[in-house]
Amino acid sequence: MKKIKFLAMMIAALSFTMGFTACGDDDDDAPDTNLWVGELGAPAYEADAVAYRITNSSEYSAIELTASGNYIVTPAALVQNNAPAGRRSMFKAMAKEERSSRASNYNGVFGTYTKLSDGSYNLAGFGVLSPYNNGSLTLTLENGTTEVLDAVKVADIESNPLNNRLCRSWYVQSGEFLVYDRGGNLIDRETITGSDLKDDYVQYVVVTKAGTFVQVDWDGYIEGNGEWAWLSALDQIFSYRFLDDEDDNGMVQVAFDNNRASFIESFEEYDDDYGQYVTFVSRINAVAR
Repeated sequence: MKKIKFLAMMIAALSFTMGFTACGDDDDDAPDTNLWVGELGAPAYEADAVAYRITNSSEYSAIELTASGNYIVTPAALVQNNAPAGRRSMFKAMAKEERSSRASNYNGVFGTYTKLSDGSYNLAGFGVLSPYNNGSLTLTLENGTTEVLDAVKVADIESNPLNNRLCRSWYVQSGEFLVYDRGGNLIDRETITGSDLKDDYVQYVVVTKAGTFVQVDWDGYIEGNGEWAWLSALDQIFSYRFLDDEDDNGMVQVAFDNNRASFIESFEEYDDDYGQYVTFVSRINAVAR
């Protein structure tokens, strides 16, 4: 609860410093700390979004079609991330040198899909997925190989305005990184733009109603994937964890402003540069696509 309250305090402060758009008169200089500004329509592929857990394959553990028009094929055994350098977060990637050395299918296969006239889905660059039928899916790979997969449909979280707004693709635009001492005093601040984004952050994150998320790097490959769940829907705070490293987890507060959102995350640790325990707070500004 203490961390949730701290996040709520941070979003109020950051709303003031970075200028959330107010819904009131233009002459009103008071900061708008509302977590919900404006509205946002449904993603283009909302009706097709679905996730399946695969139970009979040594290659795949899940296949998911997202509301943003992407498919995600998760391998049966994820490569465990044991890289010591750099702490990942919802939008922050692993260290750059680790990213450049990984295989393109490190965390699965990712791309766009289109629905065919017979109800199948063309998974671009991968194959064709047949409609779900009596607990099975037929996957025809691009090389002509056909596999019949035993599949269990994953239940979606509730369809409501909050989930509908969050569950889509969020493209990173900019951010801010702040450092506080244990007394709550701001001791450092950094704006994140341009090349810093590409060096340290992924291009976008896809959040789904199956309770999953994927980070997509600037090269179009999956950087990380994991699971998420609401901790406090009222405060718009959710938790997340990466599947390839149980130590990579956290909580995020999200604030919506029409087709934009700000994702605020914090963690505390001892830092040698500051010579004390400090709380790092990051705010990533993203736009829905």
